[in-house]
Amino acid sequence: ELVPGSHRVRVEKEGYEGSEREVMVKASERAEVSVSLKRMMGGLLIQTEPAGANVYIDGRSVGVSPYEARDLSPGPHRVRIVKQGYDVWEREVVVEAGKKGEIRSQLVKFEVPKPSEPPSGKVTLPKPEKPLKEKWEAPNWNVNDSWVYVNQEGKTWEIKVERIEKELFIANSSLDQSLMGIDRNTLETKVYVTSKGKRPKDTEMGDFLFKFPLELSRKWSKMITAVPTTSHVPSNFLNEYRVVAYEDVTVRAGTFKAFKIELKQDLVSGIYAATGGSKKAHIWYCPEIKKEIKVLYEGDYWGSKAKSFELTSYKVN
Repeated sequence: ELVPGSHRVRVEKEGYEGSEREVMVKASERAEVSVSLKRMMGGLLIQTEPAGANVYIDGRSVGVSPYEARDLSPGPHRVRIVKQGYDVWEREVVVEAGKKGEIRSQLVKFEVPKPSEPPSGKVTLPKPEKPLKEKWEAPNWNVNDSWVYVNQEGKTWEIKVERIEKELFIANSSLDQSLMGIDRNTLETKVYVTSKGKRPKDTEMGDFLFKFPLELSRKWSKMITAVPTTSHVPSNFLNEYRVVAYEDVTVRAGTFKAFKIELKQDLVSGIYAATGGSKKAHIWYCPEIKKEIKVLYEGDYWGSKAKSFELTSYKVN
């Protein structure tokens, strides 16, 4: 029993901040104390060499290194560090309540393979190589499969599979932190996934798709409509695809066997500034990687968003 008067009460629980207050106790009465404890958070100091890298925690862009994250909930967090011209650094880090952890990351520069010296004298050209299989069906992606790309301007981004639906692969793009719905049959991005549902993706001139099963000499086509921001007049384009080769392709992620697909685009109707008439692009699809590993747009008439790019790293299950 407590004697009547003022008493100081302190409540403590592991993982929470303590709470202390004055309580007045009266004779022959019971005093009730209601306490709401605040969970103790943790912190994380992220430093990189070189500095100036973009920092993502649990898929959300939080700042540029060096960066100190405060008020992180205790437990595991996914940290991703991205800097143009360097490999993506990604780890799972456990944050402890009431403590500040530290990450020191030495980023690794991309290494571009040097072309081999051509042999001297007479050269015998090899016959075109055939794929190990005559046909390749549409790939089966798995949750957490991921691909990191870099474009001709040195900008990097990652595509990572978050979940799989009946007709769509739902993947996250670090380029704009968007969730995309990708058609399982053509690998074409069809929709953006938001908290309010699915929103159709606007068609861009540089968009492309695949027609499985892939095999040498296969052809397919699709009419697309793009609306330029300058004229706001819908323009129709015919995209014609043809599988022209199965060959070794060297990109920053390594050397792979891939189908080389030629894409020819022609303006059919409408107005689109600086279309350059008929345009060409080449796409290399690798069955082993389950995705394109290189895309080369010829000329400057594919629109501002179409930049040639290649694979720098990947993880497929």
